[in-house]
Amino acid sequence: MSFPISSFRWPGVRRAQVLGLVLGCGLVPRSEALAQPGRAATDRFEETSPSVTWTGSWAKNSLPANSGGSARLSMETMSRVDFSFTGTGVRWLGYRDEWSGIADVLLDGRLRATVDTLSSPAVAQVEIYAIEGLRDGQHTLTIRPTGRKHRASGGAWIWVDAFLIR
Repeated sequence: MSFPISSFRWPGVRRAQVLGLVLGCGLVPRSEALAQPGRAATDRFEETSPSVTWTGSWAKNSLPANSGGSARLSMETMSRVDFSFTGTGVRWLGYRDEWSGIADVLLDGRLRATVDTLSSPAVAQVEIYAIEGLRDGQHTLTIRPTGRKHRASGGAWIWVDAFLIR
């Protein structure tokens, strides 16, 4: 896999960090993400899918390490993203770095987790939240930035890159 590292520009992120991402620290080729040994086949939905509904203020980011070449991010507490799916499990993939914050994760309207997405070094296409064993049927996963952050984080950004469902 090859990315134009020389064209990468993201404030505060060094070229070496991006090179680490490209060489495998957090990147999983699409074929491996879809068919992992010992796991049921999954379907991948990018953040641009019609199954994803954005509310509030979400910035688009075209970081080459993102799945499908783009992701969205927000730190606005009135923002949310809803992913509607049919299945027995879901995984939220995102980007985690030194400027990432805390998000609330709801399933079918019920708070399931509060997740701190801080990571150092940064990692792309990483599983941020997963739930399995749901009744087979229609569900909605909701992600809401809380505006809060770990004291070691430089920001409260919440990144949404893709979703995997079973």
